Amino acid sequence: MTRSRSSTGRRSRTNTPPIDRVRIAVVPPAASANLFKVFIHSDAEPGTLRIAPDFRRADVEQTQIPGTSFVELRVLLDPAVFPATRVRSGQTYESLMADERARVARGLLSQTDVLVGLIITVGLVLALIGGYLFVYRRYGREPDVPYEGEYEREPPSDLPPTIVPAILTQGAPPVSVYPRAFAATLLQAAHLGYLEITEKDEEHSFLGLATFHRTLLTYALTAKGKQALAGRTVATKPEDGPLHPFEREVLRTVFTNAGDGEVVTSQQIEDCGKKIVGSKSNFLIFVESWGPGLRTWFERHHHRLDDPRSERAKGLFIAATIASIFLSFFLSFILPILRAAPILPIFVVAPVAGVLIAFASRSLSRRTPEAALEVKRWDAFKGIMTDFSALADAGARLLPIWEQYLVYATALGVADQLLKNLRLVAAQTSQALHTPTWYHASSFGRGSGISDAGFGSLERMRRSFANFQSLSRSLSDSSRSGGRFSSGSSRGGGGGGGSSSAS
Repeated sequence: MTRSRSSTGRRSRTNTPPIDRVRIAVVPPAASANLFKVFIHSDAEPGTLRIAPDFRRADVEQTQIPGTSFVELRVLLDPAVFPATRVRSGQTYESLMADERARVARGLLSQTDVLVGLIITVGLVLALIGGYLFVYRRYGREPDVPYEGEYEREPPSDLPPTIVPAILTQGAPPVSVYPRAFAATLLQAAHLGYLEITEKDEEHSFLGLATFHRTLLTYALTAKGKQALAGRTVATKPEDGPLHPFEREVLRTVFTNAGDGEVVTSQQIEDCGKKIVGSKSNFLIFVESWGPGLRTWFERHHHRLDDPRSERAKGLFIAATIASIFLSFFLSFILPILRAAPILPIFVVAPVAGVLIAFASRSLSRRTPEAALEVKRWDAFKGIMTDFSALADAGARLLPIWEQYLVYATALGVADQLLKNLRLVAAQTSQALHTPTWYHASSFGRGSGISDAGFGSLERMRRSFANFQSLSRSLSDSSRSGGRFSSGSSRGGGGGGGSSSAS
């Protein structure tokens, strides 16, 4: 029987420093021409093996050996070169060769599993990206509506200004649009005669050393406004119409929760709105419960905004994407337990799926054709207020109704640009803007129109309205909480403070 010999030179699997190069020499006691086989077991880079022509020596060289790897040699030699060694039963040449073939097969299987895992990972990623592109092209792109107008010189429809910011987005609007709707509601109520706004300068001293001025706005309900909030019938002009429930809700919240029921200052609104209940400001609590109803009101009275087919396709895509995450989790953690196979697609699939879900939640919402046309027209109306040349061309017709434009500009977030352009157009055409009956400021004077100083008052009012945006933050620097700005924020103690009034 032919004898065999196995020798091992190995490194334990510990966190030791890596080794750049290892050289191993196998020198039998005599030439082993009949049997000289060397098998190298290592997780390192492939090395080199040279067996001398006279079968008296074998040299092995291995490089780039990780700290957790090893180098193991199994050497089979002719038993005749070990005449004094006793032959032990158990392993035979055939069993050792069978073991080596099994090792090779396991290595090939491991490489196959890695390749399969790679194919599965790439396949899932490409399927998700392809699915997103397909759904977007089929259901996500905006409908092509026939509209050639560059500017709209009048509001495209008789929508309440409060509603406009909530219908211009795809899908549910972000909370950031609701402060504009809130401010437009107050301005529209003033324009329709339900309240009056008075600008008041206050002088304060600091420790008797310095004096500073600030401007507060005082909102006061008119008799008409008191009747509306009391639920009584109010006589209105046919073109004005009554206050809508969502408009009355703003007035009731402002005057009852921040003021004394009839009068409230801009500082009181801000102080009450910035107070914290839980982890949210009073103002944020209010707009989160009030804002979504604006979109619902529009769809109930006009037409749908979001294409239902697009919404269904978006929902199916997001569900399929979430399912792919669970599938990759199964392949990465459950299948290896069953097969001991290193398939790990979740570390690639999950991040890609997360990004696609974030994109899909916004970009796969498509407007209905009616809503797409509505948005184009409101964008064109917004454009005339921000384009000085277009506004100048329409000046003679527009300046007498500038108050209505200012309300919509506030809702669309371009009130500052409109006021700048109105000031320039008025100066260019020598046509003064009439003084509003609902806004009282000493800077307006007694003349027949708004002077430069009067425009300064309008700008201060605009900045005061812009402060509502900061009130929608969920957290506050205040260490105390409380206040009662809305029906959902009636608990808590005092807090807040600070001034961000117009100045």
